[in-house]
Order: sequence, then structure tokens, then C-alpha cells
Amino acid sequence: METLIVNVKDNSNVEQIISAISLLKGINDVSKLVDLEDLKGWNETNYLCSIPGMKESIIEGMNASREEFVSIDEAWPEWRDV
Repeated sequence: METLIVNVKDNSNVEQIISAISLLKGINDVSKLVDLEDLKGWNETNYLCSIPGMKESIIEGMNASREEFVSIDEAWPEWRDV
């Protein structure tokens, strides 16, 4: 899969956007515009899910009840010194 990142801060780069879409369309006949923050989030998620056991640990934490949570002071008393 080819990824082309175009940095667009305002509408003055419309020609650059059109060129990027045309280039992508020529590669695989599928084009997608994705917000850079979304792309960063997806990359982070893919990285975390590549760590053995991390996906299951995240899901377990998401499904945990509020009673299972502890305060940061209990879990890491030295956090204020960091």
C-alpha cells in the first residue's frame, strides 16, 4: 500500500491535493483522504496491537468495572516526583 502525506493547513494547496489524489488513483484505483491525526491514531493502535498480549490487556481494561480501578497515588506513589 502506498501512502502519500500531503500537509494542508489551508485551502491554498488545492492543486497539491488534487495532484496527490490523482497520483494515488493511478496506483491502485482507490483514493482516500485521511486526517493526519486519525492516521497517527491508527498507526499508534497498530503498534500497540503488535505487542504480544497488549490488545487483550487493553480490552480487559476497557471491560473492567470502576471498582477494579485504583488511584494513581496507590499505583505509583512517586508519580509527583517525576
